[in-house]
Amino acid sequence: MATNYTYIDYGGYHIIKTKASNIYLISLNRQYGEDKYISDARDALGKPYYGMNASFFNTSTSALCNIAYQDGRPVGPDTQGSTNADGCGASIVCWDRSKLKLYDGVTSGSSSYIPTLRGTWAQGGINLNLWDTNWVNKFKEHGDPDLLNGISARTGILINTNSNEVYLFMTPAITQTVANYRDAIKKYIDYFENSSGTQWQAILTDGGASAQMVCADVDVRVLLKSRPVPQIIALKDTN
Repeated sequence: MATNYTYIDYGGYHIIKTKASNIYLISLNRQYGEDKYISDARDALGKPYYGMNASFFNTSTSALCNIAYQDGRPVGPDTQGSTNADGCGASIVCWDRSKLKLYDGVTSGSSSYIPTLRGTWAQGGINLNLWDTNWVNKFKEHGDPDLLNGISARTGILINTNSNEVYLFMTPAITQTVANYRDAIKKYIDYFENSSGTQWQAILTDGGASAQMVCADVDVRVLLKSRPVPQIIALKDTN
């Protein structure tokens, strides 16, 4: 049984729970020169990556459309991962080696909210505003409104700012609206964590054909219509 993460099967939703200090953002495109499925990628020691797809990206060029910083630098290639593009959110989840936070209004790596030290990370996405009844209008401010109207597989990052725990939260079901997905996160917090409150926050990351998750317990992606991805949110220690 793993000691540095927990896998949770939540009725069609797949969750990897781990400490924020055990997260590491990886550019598979920089490593391989092309996009990869997580299950086909390996680290420098030849070990498989455990984790989930992350940033939205341009499917023609593989250019990242979200902030993705590791150790104070964009994950690349080059400066890729240094901006949150229009329609892809203006929020980040980040770890500064002491506290796990979600910040809004972050569109570039020049923001003072981006941690700069080794061992830190910041991942961009669309704030789901779990406890705000006006969440739909806030979503439309920085997220593509079409995402609210469609159905698709979904991925996102749930955090608990009190415990500094990260929950990679994924479903391969292509019938999910954003509202369905957000509601599932809130029900998980209520029923499985027996909790509620603003210490729980979440961002939406890339879904659709990109949605995929790998750990010792599961290797799941969208059936029949999946695609490799340029960047992932991975676990440092998979034991």
